[in-house]
Amino acid sequence: LLLLQFMIWGSWYVTTGTYLLQTLHFSGREVGLVYGAMSVAAFISPLFVGFITDKYFSASKVLAFLHIGGSICLVAMYSYTDFNVFYPLTLLYAVLYLPTFALSSSYVLQQLEDPSKQFPGVRVWGSIGWIIAGNIVGLLSWEKTANPLLLSAGLSITLGVYALFLPNVPSIERKSGNSIKEFFSVEIIQLFKQRDFLVFMISLTLLYAIPIAYYYSFVNNFL
Repeated sequence: LLLLQFMIWGSWYVTTGTYLLQTLHFSGREVGLVYGAMSVAAFISPLFVGFITDKYFSASKVLAFLHIGGSICLVAMYSYTDFNVFYPLTLLYAVLYLPTFALSSSYVLQQLEDPSKQFPGVRVWGSIGWIIAGNIVGLLSWEKTANPLLLSAGLSITLGVYALFLPNVPSIERKSGNSIKEFFSVEIIQLFKQRDFLVFMISLTLLYAIPIAYYYSFVNNFL
């Protein structure tokens, strides 16, 4: 599950900037908007998908829907070269794909007998998947082509079908209450009042994001 989860991302995310700049001749601003789609989606989809998953559907079924839907978006991104079409497709894909990180990790944690000891050994397969995907793209010299998007689409639909056969984890039965608070995760927002949690989130979303952004900028300039 985690191997495929990160292979999907690693297939297209690093080299698509090269493809957009050098092959489609998008402007730097346009490429920035494409890569910023993930950040925009981060404000939209996790709350909504988390609410739906907890209350109505099992994580495996939602994962299947999101990955199969994502594969359709990736095929469309492969087919279209106009920014005015490519960007909305990227944004839609990001909305579908981004929640799968939390869902897949949550699903794995629920399956393990001792998550604190077993999860690191499982999670490392995500990093292995990222490395495998990057090496496939590099060995085939696909950096300046749209082929990584097609590879990612194939992996995405594979994981979507695979998710349909995963053991079912029932949705969480919640007591009746304020659905608005549940949807906007008021309990989570209140965690920001805790100093330790606030420092952690600032470090994760800001300090961690800065070197990652420079890394992708470096790769896209030299590939």
